[in-house]
Amino acid sequence: MVGGYLGIRAGHFARIKLLTQQFDTFAAKGPPAKQKFVLIARRETPTMPEYIQRCSELEAALNDYEPNLREGDRLIGQTLEELQYLKADAGYAKLIPMATALQSVLHKDLESAPAFRKEVDYAKRLAALSTPEDRERFYRANILPVKDDEDRIANEEIEILRDARAHGVKLPESMYREAGIQ
Repeated sequence: MVGGYLGIRAGHFARIKLLTQQFDTFAAKGPPAKQKFVLIARRETPTMPEYIQRCSELEAALNDYEPNLREGDRLIGQTLEELQYLKADAGYAKLIPMATALQSVLHKDLESAPAFRKEVDYAKRLAALSTPEDRERFYRANILPVKDDEDRIANEEIEILRDARAHGVKLPESMYREAGIQ
């Protein structure tokens, strides 16, 4: 019976090790895609043509970034599942808050993707309008509410990170720094 227990436990250790290796691979390619996406999303666009161009670039960046988000969410979810079996081990138990915070951040990033896609779609429709008045009306009625939603989601993500920092959760310092949390 003890042998069976130890075998099951060894299986969980092996799965955690494999997931950690996969997450390391993900972590190497994920940040550049996110940085490109964030850089484009935050870019100021004082003119309509610049805004339309930004949205075109944003769509391409989102096409690269969103699959990474889904992969990261899958890996973190599986890791959390495995950690539940090992939470009696203090070394593994301390990983649960970190993985939970990462999962919450990834969920916010995933929640923001449809909002940005909606903005891109509206920008395409905006580009087709012929008069400045129609564009202004469309922008105020459709795009501004989507941008407000994007901001709300971003602020919720910052609050997740503030809470994690306040509770001593060890996340990469770059995550805290990029959110303006010192």
